[in-house]
Amino acid sequence: MFKVLIADDEQYIRKGIADHIDWDKIGCEIVGLAGDGEEAFEIVKEKQPHVIITDIMMPIMTGLELVEKVREDYPDTYIIIISGYDEFNYVQQALKLGAEDYILKPIDLEYLSEYVYKLRKDYLEKVQKEEEYTDLKDKVSESAPVIKGQIIKDIVYERVPPEDGILLLGKYDKVNDNDQHVIVVAQVDDYKSDQKEKFNLFLSDISDGRLAGEENILLFSKRKGEIELYIKAESRLGMKERIQELCSWLRDDGESVMGQTLTIAIGEQVERLVDLPESYKTAVEAMEYKFLLGKDRIIDTKEIKKMKRKKEAGSYADFDDKELVASIKFTDKNLIKDSLDELADRIRDKGKNSYIYTNIMVGSIYRQALQVLEDSGGSIDDVLRIR
Repeated sequence: MFKVLIADDEQYIRKGIADHIDWDKIGCEIVGLAGDGEEAFEIVKEKQPHVIITDIMMPIMTGLELVEKVREDYPDTYIIIISGYDEFNYVQQALKLGAEDYILKPIDLEYLSEYVYKLRKDYLEKVQKEEEYTDLKDKVSESAPVIKGQIIKDIVYERVPPEDGILLLGKYDKVNDNDQHVIVVAQVDDYKSDQKEKFNLFLSDISDGRLAGEENILLFSKRKGEIELYIKAESRLGMKERIQELCSWLRDDGESVMGQTLTIAIGEQVERLVDLPESYKTAVEAMEYKFLLGKDRIIDTKEIKKMKRKKEAGSYADFDDKELVASIKFTDKNLIKDSLDELADRIRDKGKNSYIYTNIMVGSIYRQALQVLEDSGGSIDDVLRIR
């Protein structure tokens, strides 16, 4: 019900208004009658009426003083001033304080009834709009992770200018200059097409379970046996903790839901969203070292950088695979075999037959062979189908 408070120092007036209007008919109820402004304000605090009908001249606290206090503490309350003073100064003060109307005595009860009904209608329309807005806001909130994920995806894949993507992202997420950002790529080891159903369960467990309500980790892309995630943190230490937490989630759920191990590649940590594509590229590059370092592990870009520095410093300077790559290009099987034998002999002769060194050699050859294959228009799938 629409709650009404009547304040007038003359009892017959406040009683007359209360008794001679059919309040039920217009969807209202009287929640209080007050003889002065102070009493009226106490009722306001207790009952919080939607509309106050008040005389302008009352003892202890005037109607204008009452209006001023109500406007300060309950700004959405409707106020109707009633008065026997037809003076412009009073009218001006009342309207300045935000009164909806100024009605002179003797009061036209029919007009007052119609006006209160009009205010009730206005109030209900506002309530409906607020409910619609809240509902819309809830729907936007529910879809925000999907929208944010798509924006991040467009930035990472450089489908849009980074500045445009960041500006759009700001409408759905707080973008702070001090935030840290990183891309993480996770692959299910030895993934096969018949594991699609289990992989979907794994995705559901991560997105609807682990990441439900999580604002700073987004799963923005997925493909066969692989997912790509974005992490945001307020500091480098915070980022380290989030990465560890995410990796633990992914590996635990991969084991429990799919019965499979995962290899996780962590891209370079960047301080600007505009550099997010670089974080993604380094994550993808780190994942390529899976064939070199082995599966079921976390490969950090920092680890790859260290390996590269060692190579540049001469740790692996004696390794030369140019002849082998050339033989692959000429597709000469005998030449390829001779090159491999010669390479193996050189590795043994120089005492560089450690596991990690051999892996580096094999990984380098593998990547270059894939490049040759791609340059010639082939694919790894064509090779794997050969019996």
